[in-house]
Amino acid sequence: AEKMNVFYAGIPNPVTIAAPVAPEKLRISWGGLTPKQLGGGKYEVVPSTKLIGQKVTISVSADLGTGKSQNMGSQEFRVKGVPNPVAYIGSNIGSGKVTKNQLMSNPFLTAKMENFDFSLAWRITSYKVTVVKNGREVSANTNQGAQFSSQLQGAIRSATAGTTFEFSEIKASSIAGAKNLETIIVRIK
Repeated sequence: AEKMNVFYAGIPNPVTIAAPVAPEKLRISWGGLTPKQLGGGKYEVVPSTKLIGQKVTISVSADLGTGKSQNMGSQEFRVKGVPNPVAYIGSNIGSGKVTKNQLMSNPFLTAKMENFDFSLAWRITSYKVTVVKNGREVSANTNQGAQFSSQLQGAIRSATAGTTFEFSEIKASSIAGAKNLETIIVRIK
């Protein structure tokens, strides 16, 4: 394994296999996975989400040419689901106090993986934003895509100190599938 003894379901996981024999003499048992050969002993495997919580073993042997084979080793891998990314306003604004200028300068949501060894791009597909002034909900709208709607930008421009914007029901997608992300709550300074 190039990363760890974990495979993440639904995404390409890199695997390198090397042994002190000619590559054509290697016999690889993929434990039910279907590899994509990249060349130079490098492969990618994409475990099914049905395997989450299970273990798969990759075994390698060498064909010695005389009807004999020699075990070259094996490795067990745990299959896990891809963790949820974290939603942000712009590239790095999370819950807390913000200025109207900070929101207007970052009129979109993003989703980023944190503490994850794979490069995985996420796209925000929709979210709900609720505006609360003086403890009362004044509007709630669902937006498609990552960008702030013109209506939301207008609400930000007219917001007074203490106005709260709650971004909830945030949905993101990637090659790993669709995920529901945590709510972001910001209050205007």
